[in-house]
Amino acid sequence: MLGLPRPAPSLRVVPKAIHNEDGTVRALARQMLMDLDRDSLNTSVPTATLEMLLTSLCDALNRPPLPAPPAVDDGAMLDVAGNPNLAYWVRKAADDLDAADNQ
Repeated sequence: MLGLPRPAPSLRVVPKAIHNEDGTVRALARQMLMDLDRDSLNTSVPTATLEMLLTSLCDALNRPPLPAPPAVDDGAMLDVAGNPNLAYWVRKAADDLDAADNQ
């Protein structure tokens, strides 16, 4: 094995994303919150920074809301008749309530 030539490594370079705009805006906003002078009425912010934060805020608020997930997914075994284990626990809870009412 020592004398066999090794295959040349692939020289293809796959670029990775180096900029995540949401992450950048979130980090910037958190840093600015930590740096705020709470005793001062005004805080100076560079115009480009303020523009980026406000644009990101407007874009985030302009996104359509996600649809609400269903309370019960199709195929879930919540029907007492189709789930004997559930039927037992429902019956047991009802019996426990009756026993508590009778005492």
